[in-house]
Amino acid sequence: MKLFANGVLVAFVFLCIALSAGCGKMGLPFSGRVVDDETGKPVEGVFVLALWKGDVGLFDAQSICYHVETTVSDEDGRFRIPGWIGAGHFGVMNSYVSTAVYKQDYEDVFARKSSNRLVLRRFKGTSEKRFGQLVKLVGPICNSKGKTSVDKLLPLSKLIYKEAKDIAYTNSDTKTLEWMQYQLEILKLGHDKAEANRTSRWKSNTGVENAEE
Repeated sequence: MKLFANGVLVAFVFLCIALSAGCGKMGLPFSGRVVDDETGKPVEGVFVLALWKGDVGLFDAQSICYHVETTVSDEDGRFRIPGWIGAGHFGVMNSYVSTAVYKQDYEDVFARKSSNRLVLRRFKGTSEKRFGQLVKLVGPICNSKGKTSVDKLLPLSKLIYKEAKDIAYTNSDTKTLEWMQYQLEILKLGHDKAEANRTSRWKSNTGVENAEE
């Protein structure tokens, strides 16, 4: 078992922020701050994603993500998500905004968060635990369409895949990594091309490739 105190680690979690939910529903911009749990100091360079979510369908409602915006916290730990007013075009009900964050070497602290304050701490768990967390987080985050949405989601998806690839060391991990590669390629290349690549790898038995490049 490996123990991580340093290295490339990913904190990528979904947090429902009350302020975000209200502002996102109205299409208004919202802002917040990221701080370190132990020092209380601001955390710079945190990748923050805002995911517009809601329900569609009257009798058999399904939860969907239909838009994404991204930003990075500044030297004072502050971030600002721009407004977006396109929700009405999708017939979405019960809209809210879920926020995902990424920072190398950090993980979130749910109990310490507030409406406009995100709290992170340095991750010191095992590689097994981290790999399991990454498996749950990988894949297309949002069903929003168009090149712009893909451009916003792809950089973080690459980081998740790369980090998982760096810590995978069992046969089971390798098999899971192949699935993660497929999910990443859906964003990069589209579903048809990603499916063709996966089929080709299975036939040639070449295994995992450098999908993060």
